[in-house]
Order: sequence, then C-alpha cells, then structure tokens
Amino acid sequence: MHRRTQIRDAAEALLAGVGATVQKSRVHNWQQDDLPGVSLYTLSEPAEPVEFQRTSERTLALVIDIHAVSAGDVDADLDDLCVEVEKAIEADWQFGGLALRSNLTLTTIGLSGEAEARHGLARLEYAVVYRVDPANPDA
Repeated sequence: MHRRTQIRDAAEALLAGVGATVQKSRVHNWQQDDLPGVSLYTLSEPAEPVEFQRTSERTLALVIDIHAVSAGDVDADLDDLCVEVEKAIEADWQFGGLALRSNLTLTTIGLSGEAEARHGLARLEYAVVYRVDPANPDA
C-alpha cells in the first residue's frame, strides 16, 4: 500500500471519534442522515530528492472536508467540528510515524442554503511531509 494510502488510513482512524460520519473519499453523496460528515482525501504531492540519501521527500496535501447542516448558527457548528478535527490530527501529527511533520496550512469556510437548514463546508488543508525510497513507495 502506498505511503499516501497509509497516511489516509491513519487520518481516518484519528478522526473516528470526532462525532461525524467519516468517509475516506472525495466522492460521497452526503445525505441528511450522514451529517455531520467528514471527507478526507489527498490532492497533490510535490517531491524533491534528498541529496545525501536515495530518498524522496514529499509534501502531501491532505484535505479534510467537514460537512454540516444547521438550523442555528452553521458557522459556529462548523467551527466546533473544526476544533474536534484539529485536536484529533494534532494528537498524532506524525500519523503513527509515517510522516516527519504535518501542519494545517489553510482553512476555508463555505455556506449554502437560505431555508431553515443551512449547509456548510469547512475545508482543512494539511501539509504532511514524509520521506520514501522512490523504488519502494509502499515502505
């Protein structure tokens, strides 16, 4: 299993206790009963060779989308869920020793809906740095 997959699996395990449905996929047809929900996936992974070793240092863009619906203050509800997700990731920021370091790089908030229930999305983007042997990316 590629190191990317291992990191996504570790993130999924960390998020299991945040009080939301967790899906390890960017593609999910969220239903009202699934919410709040969390999608986690990876977007890009620039790589640079490490000169003194035959390794590649990669910076994985790990994205965590938090979906919520609220009849009250959807911004506050999203922020509360962000707190839970951020604490969960910070509890093991090396993803079980798979990463050298990670940090939250960007948070974006989006809202939709004008009826009784408003839908919101908070996107947390993490930079997860790890090293791997290019000939053995699953190690």
